[in-house]
Amino acid sequence: MYIPPNYFHLQVYGTQPGGSGVWLFSCGFEATGVPTVLEFAALMEEAAIELSSAFTVAWDISGARMYYKVLGELAKIEAATPVGGTRNDTADPPNTSVLVKKVTALVGRKHQGRMYLPAPRADGTNDGGLLTAAEAGIFQTAVDDWLGVIQSAAYFGAPVILHQFEADGDPTVIEAFVVQPRVATQRRRLRP
Repeated sequence: MYIPPNYFHLQVYGTQPGGSGVWLFSCGFEATGVPTVLEFAALMEEAAIELSSAFTVAWDISGARMYYKVLGELAKIEAATPVGGTRNDTADPPNTSVLVKKVTALVGRKHQGRMYLPAPRADGTNDGGLLTAAEAGIFQTAVDDWLGVIQSAAYFGAPVILHQFEADGDPTVIEAFVVQPRVATQRRRLRP
């Protein structure tokens, strides 16, 4: 992934405590400055609290890392954010995620993005793999609140989709994060 000057690549990750489940999502942001490690840690913990409000207690947010360029060299800040999910409900299996679409004004594959969040409630999805309106609303509010906390910091600008190569052009500005009604599942293929 190409990270141009004046942009951040933020990754948020977590685990399923006691299990083998690991999750990660990432998003680019315009950079208006660089936080100190302590500022970054405080901001990520506050943001993790907002996001974890949608997670069941079976999942947590373990940390965040941010990549950016300093004098042409890649730099990284990382912070632990040990925040557990707050909903005392049974989660769907670990291979089931909530799909969040990154909506942009441009068309084409390179201008589209998505991220996956763990832990939709088992009774928050129906047999057809659709989230209930209440469950989708809980995740949408959590994502909106998470983004609000991130963008309240003086050094984070608009969210963007970073492209694979420099030749792909400028990052694409994300206009909205929209929770999709159908859950995403992971299939494992057995190959001979």
